[in-house]
Amino acid sequence: MIDESQRSDAPAGRASRFVLAAFAVVFAAPVVYAILNYSHYGKAPTNLWYVVWVILPILAVACGLLAWLARPARRAEIALLLISCIVGLYLVEGVITWLGSIAPAGDFDRRSKLEVIRDLAEEGTAAYPLVWPAAMLKEHPDGVVRSALRDGDAELLPLGGISNRTTIACNESGEYLIYVADEHGFHNQPGAWNLQTLDVAAVGDSFTHGFCVASDENYVALIREQFPATLNLGQSGNGPLLNLAAIREFLPELKPRHVLWFHFEGNDFTDLETELRSPLLMRYLQEDFRQDLRARQETVDSAYIRYIEARMKQHQDAGRRSDKAIRYFVKLTRLRSLLNLTFGYEISPYAKPFAEILANARRTVESWGGQLHFVFVPGANRYRAAGPDARETATRNQVLAKVGELGIPIIDIHEIFARQLDPSSFYARNHGTPMGGHFTRESNRLVANAVLDAL
Repeated sequence: MIDESQRSDAPAGRASRFVLAAFAVVFAAPVVYAILNYSHYGKAPTNLWYVVWVILPILAVACGLLAWLARPARRAEIALLLISCIVGLYLVEGVITWLGSIAPAGDFDRRSKLEVIRDLAEEGTAAYPLVWPAAMLKEHPDGVVRSALRDGDAELLPLGGISNRTTIACNESGEYLIYVADEHGFHNQPGAWNLQTLDVAAVGDSFTHGFCVASDENYVALIREQFPATLNLGQSGNGPLLNLAAIREFLPELKPRHVLWFHFEGNDFTDLETELRSPLLMRYLQEDFRQDLRARQETVDSAYIRYIEARMKQHQDAGRRSDKAIRYFVKLTRLRSLLNLTFGYEISPYAKPFAEILANARRTVESWGGQLHFVFVPGANRYRAAGPDARETATRNQVLAKVGELGIPIIDIHEIFARQLDPSSFYARNHGTPMGGHFTRESNRLVANAVLDAL
């Protein structure tokens, strides 16, 4: 008598074959994904590259093929073991997500931005969520990136936000950053644009913008305590080309003595990859190109408001479901982030345009007698328990070497943080991520002091 469980065509045998085939495909996919990202974007997994993204999947596929040839009963046992492993990984991801969603002790504002806007409206204050230039850049089927905003038939890419409006930014510490944007939608105190000349101007991304501390606690505001004539042009999502555009659009008439270029190692090359595909942004490499945004603020405000109100309505119609949260969970994003198994960018594919952009910015600033300073802003990954991997260290060294070749003074915040006992504590542990992202008020003070010492 033949035991039906030993038949290769028994239901258990067929199911185990399907599970093993699916497991092999799932583990082979990261290899293909990594190769495509690296070859097209220069985007490669960081820590444990060969082990996690190449050797381990290949071994998994090999083991799966061997198991495929095993007896049906043994194959079913292996399939069950693999299913258990996958379920275990997602349970860990779920626990990390749940722990990150728990409000810290004390009063933590759990409202969404739309709820904050609604509550302010009931109090008689019209408010808008923060919008930033990079969010307007949309990829088209041909791979070209263009702004979602138009002025008639022409493309319009603002570099600030909505002017003179109450703006809802972010919440990492329990309290939302809420401020009234200045005359051009930037995060400055009233009257900042009435100055005839400037001592300091700053460009950069969300760290420079002031995420997510009080308006008088971000590092540009702290620099302003010593240099009152300071202007903040930082915007969330800015990369090198958007930084250059901000300098070219807003600073030639104000002629600041010092321009601080804050480079965030975590995603500035990610941002540059997108920016290089924008024909409009690429025009800023031409010495005489500007959109004349200072004179078009009413047009910018109108375009922004139409866009935001349409998006807010879409969000309300869609309810509270978050596609981004679902994608994060499926890709085990928080678990991989905790283990530093995420993707990062090398400078090599972007070395030439990066140097060209910085050289252009230096020439622009020097044309009015100013001095460009390069400030290296380290990311939280660098201070995880595992430390930075070789690729992160090499990329930082290459960036600083390239800046040095251009003769631009360097202020390296990593050197300041590395001397502290626990640099990882300098980043807010916002709910939903294992580490958090932006600087705490204490680290903002360290950055400001480092810049002031250099100036």
